[in-house]
Amino acid sequence: MRGTFGVDFGPDTVFRVGKALPGVVGGPRWLVGRDARASSPIVRDALVAGLREAGADVTDIGLCTTPMTYFFTGEDGYDGSVMVTASHNPPGDNGLKVSRRSAMPVGYSSGLDTVERLVSSDTSPVPAAFPVSGSDGRRWIDRYVAWQREAVPDASLADLRYAVDCSGGTAAILAKDLFPGAVLLNCAVDGAFSCHAPNPLRPDAREQAAEAVREQGLDCAVIFDGDADRCIFLDEKGDFVQPDFLVPVVAKASLAAAARGS
Repeated sequence: MRGTFGVDFGPDTVFRVGKALPGVVGGPRWLVGRDARASSPIVRDALVAGLREAGADVTDIGLCTTPMTYFFTGEDGYDGSVMVTASHNPPGDNGLKVSRRSAMPVGYSSGLDTVERLVSSDTSPVPAAFPVSGSDGRRWIDRYVAWQREAVPDASLADLRYAVDCSGGTAAILAKDLFPGAVLLNCAVDGAFSCHAPNPLRPDAREQAAEAVREQGLDCAVIFDGDADRCIFLDEKGDFVQPDFLVPVVAKASLAAAARGS
């Protein structure tokens, strides 16, 4: 579920989505995380209020990456989870990524179609205000970093000279811990994505990292999208390492950007 906040949807819709989800996905224990966009705390609050209205027990892990919500959904046995994010979309957009038990995705054909019908037919009153449900996410970050380090010890990257571009997204909350030897770019969380678009498939979003590789003689670079569930790589020349299957996707994205004049 994704669109422009305040145009395609607002807090009332999000509240009704939250109220519908436990009955459709099943189970009372829910996990919620959010990205850095300006609208994300508002969306989070409306979502949590809706989930609790439906009787759910909600754990809010605060500012996080989408993979963190997947990890904790599975690791801690939650019945469902929602990540508040619009991923690589422009900063004015937002959305909800829904997972069920074991972090399995919930798509339109596996439950969101029912949620849509329930939300469309829900005429019950919506609260005038939603309670703030902010969370200190440091303990969640520490757990996630510890798990990552078990899989990929720091020493395995010791001989590699590389840059990490967080795009101002939530990869920034992990970058210093997970990439201690890297040249870090745009690693301050910025929901406006002032540095460049949070979509690394756009050529203009790769320029800073490519320049860093060439100027500093690095081996490679990695660029994350806004919620850190995707990344792309640049080689030692600063060129996009582009798998064959991505060629039509990148070409389509470039044409669309050209058509928008962006």
